[in-house]
Amino acid sequence: MNRKIGYILFIVLKTTISFSQHQTMDSKTKEIILQGKDAIIANALDIIKEKTPLLDINPKDYKITVWANKKEVLVKFRRRIKYYPLNKQERVVYDFSVNIITQEIDIWSIDDFYTPTKQDLKNIEFVKTHAPLPSSDQFEIRISETKDQFQISCTNKVAFGKYFVDKKTGKELPSIQGSYTPMPPPNSTLSGEIDEDPLKEILHSTTTDEILDIITAKVLVYSDADEFIEITEILPVKEFEKIKNFILKNGDRRTFRNYDNNNPHFHFGDFRAYLNSEIGQKNINNDPEISDFNEITIHNSSKFELQYYTIKIVRKGDIKNKLIFVEEEMKEGSIYLLNKYGKNLDLMLKNLKEHYLVILRDQINTYR
Repeated sequence: MNRKIGYILFIVLKTTISFSQHQTMDSKTKEIILQGKDAIIANALDIIKEKTPLLDINPKDYKITVWANKKEVLVKFRRRIKYYPLNKQERVVYDFSVNIITQEIDIWSIDDFYTPTKQDLKNIEFVKTHAPLPSSDQFEIRISETKDQFQISCTNKVAFGKYFVDKKTGKELPSIQGSYTPMPPPNSTLSGEIDEDPLKEILHSTTTDEILDIITAKVLVYSDADEFIEITEILPVKEFEKIKNFILKNGDRRTFRNYDNNNPHFHFGDFRAYLNSEIGQKNINNDPEISDFNEITIHNSSKFELQYYTIKIVRKGDIKNKLIFVEEEMKEGSIYLLNKYGKNLDLMLKNLKEHYLVILRDQINTYR
């Protein structure tokens, strides 16, 4: 039975909670955030169970994230794989959020909220068997059923793919792939204005200091300086070159983006490292005979919040070399951690120092 729950008297549940002063709201927000990500999610599930008991939610089916600012703590539920059955393409709703402070459940349309049927689930498994679906945490995955095919759309901030599978034979048909410019950083608007109280994601690693930044509404304004940070002190030039040479000597070739091909690659346990040509698409196949490599990109697909870490070297003569792009304010003889997607640079730097560089150094020094 399709558990369409239009018969639920769904109220955007306005449990009135009044706060006379901002400080009171700040204290409540702090109290909730300090419980930690898992406890906040459990609280959201309790709210769903209490307010809409017929809304059957299996947490494993959702990518669940927690966000907060000075006034709100939101738990966002994004369906990992969205299935759009035949003759029901337009009015299907899967995603929603829970406001922990007000206990409101925000959903586009409760009448159209959809729970896949048993046949839908079988079709999803059929598609997963025959199509190269990426990690559902990395991409927004939509499976649309037509008369003869399953059409699969996979998108994220910088890339997209569309795949087609014959419903009867399971044969994969020609696909379409591409990339595009990422959206603006999370606290900026399309008009260039700054959100004075942006929602910030609460991770398992969110510290007390970061919580205080949130509840006092300290705004991180992304500027050109926030697009990279110099890390020469923690990763000297000689060590960058050592890592690069190790990958070239001991690695293989693997394409990881739609910008170029055949990147030199090495699999370091829980992450992969790639080299990027210093002259970009002028060396589209990353041939060492054509150019050197000035970027190392670390990719860890299990760390959805911060998947990519790109480290860039600016060598002597690079700034005057018209074939090599160097960001303004970078200087020669230096190493930089890039922030291409507007992430938390402090957290990126912490993870790089405490995890990725430790593994890189250990494996390179002990590799046989």
